[in-house]
Amino acid sequence: MSKKWMVLLIFLVILFLAWQMGGLDSLLNQTSPTPDNDVIPADDDDVSETLLRTKDLEYKVEVIGEGLEIPWEIVALPNGKFLVTERPGRVVMLDEGEIYTVFDVEHIGEGGLLGMELSLDFEENGQLYL
Repeated sequence: MSKKWMVLLIFLVILFLAWQMGGLDSLLNQTSPTPDNDVIPADDDDVSETLLRTKDLEYKVEVIGEGLEIPWEIVALPNGKFLVTERPGRVVMLDEGEIYTVFDVEHIGEGGLLGMELSLDFEENGQLYL
């Protein structure tokens, strides 16, 4: 192998490694990684808030629905119940197990029944926008 092909091969390997690591900026501006147990301070000294990792927070996970087919949007109703849209064209009321089918929904690729919004006067008119 000639010298110019070897130089080209080395150059291509360096470009590939730079691409895998996030670009040339990441190679030129490498910083040491922050340990997992550190709190990352904000850049501005005047800010009193600090960013925390989720493992530092206390939270409770509660399953409110199972067996859904591609759930997309969840909306809380004023009575405390939840509605969920499923991309194939269904709206499910979780607490009741009621399923409402929306016909002519084209569930192709990234399409389907997606978002949902309650009317501003939902408590008076019961209207829901899909």
